Amino acid sequence: MIGAGIRLSLKEDGSMWLRVLSRYPVFIRSTYLDREAGMISGDAVHKIYPGTALKVFDLIRTRQAIMQLFEYRAEAAKLKAEKKKKKREGAANPLDSFNRQELRAISRIGAADLYRHAVVKISFCKGWGPELEYGRIQETPCWTEIILNRACELIDHVMGMLGDSDGGSDDESECEDAVKRTELE
Repeated sequence: MIGAGIRLSLKEDGSMWLRVLSRYPVFIRSTYLDREAGMISGDAVHKIYPGTALKVFDLIRTRQAIMQLFEYRAEAAKLKAEKKKKKREGAANPLDSFNRQELRAISRIGAADLYRHAVVKISFCKGWGPELEYGRIQETPCWTEIILNRACELIDHVMGMLGDSDGGSDDESECEDAVKRTELE
């Protein structure tokens, strides 16, 4: 059913384009496509029809998204520190109204969250999702996962800035570790 399949093209600017050569659609999870569709980057699966050619990854936008997550996490850490300081001083805290769940969620951003930006998952002929026959991509008859190294290098750098990395002493990157941890999702 795959027929002629797909063609992936990596451009000099770090973007990746996909062309569907098959007579059947492919299904893709891509944070770039999520953002283009005006969605929050997450678990959306996009159906791409035969004959379609489109960009499925953009390194520049991925860098912007990763840096935004980094900035959110740094801001959350700063707010937490200010809140603790105010509490010790006994002063009224203007941060008391800050959404605690939101603050906790932002402060827990890690490699696995950033990893999603470095991966494009493609299933041939069959989609996947919680309401479909195939709940996970691994359950579909034929699929592939493309891990974009330049995005992983950026994630490793950001995680090092956050102090969540050992400085690259291992042969495997934080991004590759995150890939292994999330393979069962």
